[in-house]
Amino acid sequence: MEAVVTVALPEVYGSSTAAPATVTIDVISRVRRYADTLDKVGAPGEDYRYPVPNLLDLLEGILKTTVDPKVVAEIARITDIDPALVAQPRELHLAADRQVKELLRTEILREIPEAGASAGGVFRANPSLDLRDATERQEQVDDWLRQLGLDAGLTGMESLVESYRASARPRR
Repeated sequence: MEAVVTVALPEVYGSSTAAPATVTIDVISRVRRYADTLDKVGAPGEDYRYPVPNLLDLLEGILKTTVDPKVVAEIARITDIDPALVAQPRELHLAADRQVKELLRTEILREIPEAGASAGGVFRANPSLDLRDATERQEQVDDWLRQLGLDAGLTGMESLVESYRASARPRR
């Protein structure tokens, strides 16, 4: 896993017409490199496929980190603004080196005939959700995964996400 943080400051510092600072965090998951370290996975010659629950956890972890008070305070310090003015993440850009349907495990997922291909996408955050709240953060990640599945021409992502969340809930 690799993360690269870029901060674009306004062109004219202190100008009321200048655009706000923009913080971009590029997170690169090297799934192929990870897969190459594993002993034989599945049948010989079979490519490693990333489990959807792992992708859910990864995206949730990324969001949780970006709204962590320490990270927010550091972004505010770098951009010289009050921490209360640091916006929550607005979008997620996901890019893969091949079609998404070739990267994910498809236990429940089924390909939609002639649906086309997708190697990722730009997923907008729901502005009504507070990503600092664990439940609302999960809701955002779940929505992104459902979108990713449909964009990739796959059905069943809703069921897969729901079953994962149901099994991950603490038992009372």
